Amino acid sequence: MFLVLAGLMSAAQTPAWAQGPYAGYLMAHFTGESSMGEQIYFSVSTDGLHWSDVNSSGPVLILNVGENGVRDPSIIRSADGMKFWILATDLRIANGKGWDAALNRGSTSLVIWESTDLINWSQPWLVDVAGSIPTAGCAWAPEAIYDEENGNYVVYWTTQSDLDGIRKIRIYCAATTDFVNFSPAQLYINRPGTQGIIDTQIIEVNDANYKYYRASGDGQITIEAGNSILGTWTTIGNLAHLGITGSSAEGPLWYKFNDVSQWCLMVDQYSSGRGYLPLVSGDLSSTSNFSILSASEYSLGSNLKRHGSVLNITAAELAAIQAKWPPPAIYPGDVVASYNFPTRFFAHQGIGSQATIVESANTLPPGQWNIVPGLAGAGVSFESVEHPGHYLRHYAYVLYLNRYDGTDLFKQDATFHVKNDGWAGAGSTSFQSYNYPARYIRHYSYGLRIDEVTSGSSDSLKQDASFYVTVTPPAAPKALTARSGIDHVTINWDDNIERDLSSYNVYRSLSSGGPYTLIQNVVASEYLDNTVDNGTTYYYTVSATDTSGHVSAGSNEDSALPPDLTDDDKIDLADFVKIAEAWLTTFHISDLSVIAENWLAY
Repeated sequence: MFLVLAGLMSAAQTPAWAQGPYAGYLMAHFTGESSMGEQIYFSVSTDGLHWSDVNSSGPVLILNVGENGVRDPSIIRSADGMKFWILATDLRIANGKGWDAALNRGSTSLVIWESTDLINWSQPWLVDVAGSIPTAGCAWAPEAIYDEENGNYVVYWTTQSDLDGIRKIRIYCAATTDFVNFSPAQLYINRPGTQGIIDTQIIEVNDANYKYYRASGDGQITIEAGNSILGTWTTIGNLAHLGITGSSAEGPLWYKFNDVSQWCLMVDQYSSGRGYLPLVSGDLSSTSNFSILSASEYSLGSNLKRHGSVLNITAAELAAIQAKWPPPAIYPGDVVASYNFPTRFFAHQGIGSQATIVESANTLPPGQWNIVPGLAGAGVSFESVEHPGHYLRHYAYVLYLNRYDGTDLFKQDATFHVKNDGWAGAGSTSFQSYNYPARYIRHYSYGLRIDEVTSGSSDSLKQDASFYVTVTPPAAPKALTARSGIDHVTINWDDNIERDLSSYNVYRSLSSGGPYTLIQNVVASEYLDNTVDNGTTYYYTVSATDTSGHVSAGSNEDSALPPDLTDDDKIDLADFVKIAEAWLTTFHISDLSVIAENWLAY
């Protein structure tokens, strides 16, 4: 079956796992089905558990071929350590394409980028790996691993197709030495009957038992082991004993912790929208050795982390990435106040409009800014919180709010050096134009512009060119609701809009108004509280935190009463009454009417 794969043999190279020493980790991922979520995002870590977004939490690569969107990126290092490739699914659900069309009438190509330094990436190219598979409907979740036996890379992915009278998803593979020329696609993994399989990822381990381990989604998150990539594999087990199945998680992601004989397996909690959950193990020979980390043991940064991959990197590579894409914000989500009119603040009047200073009552959200590392590589730039990707830039000496277009001129026009102890003296800040260094941001007749300021300028002009930067905490979360169930309460609230948002704190009390106890810190705007007692009423509120550690005021309070059922195996009339009573404390009567109508429909 794999004669064609073996035919692409090349000279043996040093395996990727032997490169190093490694001092950090790079994660490539996407964030979801938002307008820019299906692009390539990077995050870095020094311990493999606490992650920081790069590029101000924005995408580092934006696709301009195929479907103009990518998912499920895999990043790999070449066997000789000289190159890197990113492979990704050519798919953008955010453009309105439904999942049926994506699965059965989607792209059969993979998207590929190449780099020699993890910083500068080639233009992407498409490789139609699945087009030769009869009735192929897609090519999803590509991965690649160097095959020492054959001296090439085995690339494998998921395709929906017809075979033996059954249409389902299976894993196919091909071989390549350059990620441009591929052998014909061949069937790689096929589960019995109608059971499909998706999202396979292989890791080289070389323990006492096996050389490779792989994880796949096949109704469970199934772990297998083998000594040859293209040989036979032995089933080790799954994660069902941890409450993790294919109905709750997908996209398993493997990596080894640096300098420790311990591995991390992350699973994408797609059904709850919570992103990755890390599990750790020091012995992969049994799935009973995996343990789920508590929320206090890891953090995943501001962005939601969806199906991606992790690359172990050297200290030099980590430093280069951090230099290319500095930390996300110097003053995240802040307001900038006039020195001589302290109730007036930087603000915009809409995209394309001249920036102004306005009274404090009008500062949010038009007056809230992410003051980020300068687009030109020095100083700072002012990104609108209300309109991410739009910055203050000068044109003909007037400041406007414009969308970043990637040009060098825009970068320079939108970058300002920070002069601490500004022109007005200690405690003030002045902002010097990057490309017109004799000029500074100043206000004049409520408008913002850049004008020349020198030591000989009048005190009035110096004050007009001086400002205070004030830290602003996140807004209090809104629209919190608590819904009761048997043995649990589900809490939901609206997403905060701050770009520098880090997480939410969930509080609970047995009394309305508190005192509250912090029960969990979460990234997504929902939480399942399964530490409740049936028959007890609980009161909840939530606060938001940003990447600088600022905490918002609390949200509204809502309560829920998990029903206390009789102690038997069936729901009888007494139980139903208790459920109804619990619902009456949770749902509006109109909600109950809809539920009743749906029941009657059955």
